[in-house]
Amino acid sequence: MPKESLPSNLNPSPNLLDEAYTKPNTGRKLLNVVKILAIAPFVLYILLLTINYTLSPQIKKLQAYIQKLESTAYLLKPIEKETRSIILKTDLYKNYLANRQSIQSKAGGFMNQIPPTVRLKRMVLDNTGLSAVVESGSSIDVSIFINNYLKDKAVKDIELQSLTYDGFSKTFEAEFKIHYVKN
Repeated sequence: MPKESLPSNLNPSPNLLDEAYTKPNTGRKLLNVVKILAIAPFVLYILLLTINYTLSPQIKKLQAYIQKLESTAYLLKPIEKETRSIILKTDLYKNYLANRQSIQSKAGGFMNQIPPTVRLKRMVLDNTGLSAVVESGSSIDVSIFINNYLKDKAVKDIELQSLTYDGFSKTFEAEFKIHYVKN
């Protein structure tokens, strides 16, 4: 078998100790990395400029809209205070009406229970209940009146504060406090 000869430009055994010898792909890879590192900041800069150009008008519009809303809110501040005051007054009035109706019904029920033999001298109605002073010729009539009024479902209890007899007018005067059931 004849030996085939190699072309003259190919060295069959390269000298690995020679300084001129380098691995063929190492230099090229290093050059590609350097190119990427040089181009990346430029591409990033262009991208950020594009984003800035796109978002800047929108941000300016939003700032103008915020300033408009702030000026409107500043102008509406006194109206807000007045509105809150009106709402508070309305709530107080509603509570007053609700309490007034319950007080009227309680006072009306009290007045309807008074028999003709008992005379009402004084009555005070407040949030805690009803205070009354009645006068009668008989202590039994006063007791019957109190007993009948206790049957009302709105009455929690009746506190007899005093029962006095006036010998000159021959009448009994009873002072009592009525406590109502809370609604």
